[in-house]
Amino acid sequence: MPHLLIGIDEAGLAPNLGPLVITATLWELPCHIESHEIWRSFADVLTNTPARNDPRLHIADSKKVHQPHKGIRGLERGVLSSLRTMNLQPENVEELWAALSPEGRIEFRGEPWNIEQHYSVPLEADPVDIEFRAQRWKACGSSTGIQLKNIRSEVVSAARYNRLVDQYQNKSLVLSKLSLGLLRCLWNPHSDDSCLIISDKHGGRNRYDDLLREVAGEESIECEAESTPCSTYRVRNTELRFQVGGEEHLPVALASMISKYVREASLVPFNDYFCRRIPGLQPTKGYPVDAARFRTEVQQLQRELGIPDHQFWRSR
Repeated sequence: MPHLLIGIDEAGLAPNLGPLVITATLWELPCHIESHEIWRSFADVLTNTPARNDPRLHIADSKKVHQPHKGIRGLERGVLSSLRTMNLQPENVEELWAALSPEGRIEFRGEPWNIEQHYSVPLEADPVDIEFRAQRWKACGSSTGIQLKNIRSEVVSAARYNRLVDQYQNKSLVLSKLSLGLLRCLWNPHSDDSCLIISDKHGGRNRYDDLLREVAGEESIECEAESTPCSTYRVRNTELRFQVGGEEHLPVALASMISKYVREASLVPFNDYFCRRIPGLQPTKGYPVDAARFRTEVQQLQRELGIPDHQFWRSR
């Protein structure tokens, strides 16, 4: 009987510009293994605590891996290597969206800044190094029996995000609805397979049983704990944890990094679209204070180009 492990995390809930990205990673284990022991199984290839000049892939909370002043290379190495282990090799940002999200290509083409140019990936990392790291990762997975089996993302444009916020009137609830929609794609609540699902917490929410009913169907949901550090539930042979600091677990850390990378890569065409038209305009990461600066500086151009505010600016 297979043992499954699913990790879920997001990037971009706070900003006013750029997409919200949520990712789930699905792993298959040969037997019951405590999630922290997986790090030891991949110790020759992956690390969450790299030493100076450590050649291994740094897989951790995306905030620890990605420092904007150092560029995107470290984040990109880990993410594209993980995709390559599953024979996913997107050549540009559009293919990146499409590889991770069934509706990704449609959503990508719905934004005007994505139409003009194709931005190749990797953006900074060495493709030869990515292939080498991916092959080592696959070899390690083959020897340990711990396999990354699937990756799915929700890449949510500003326009769709605004529609969802209008519908639910709460952006934390939007995050929960989208996250559990991803979970529905990877998890069968009626299965007897042993499964552990770990998600970072959704805002300040401690109760998730009402949301889980939407994906668990008629299955009984047993509440084991509900607290600020961690809320835990059980459905048949599945344990579900909503945990502060969930990125300490490899599947959640990788989900965090993929979400961050997709968001960062998506901001490249977004910034270039406006910066090419306004000399001297500084690009933005989309977080509230700088997003307000950017919005003011492009406001006239936005009107001239006929870009509606709901497509450009996230309302909450």
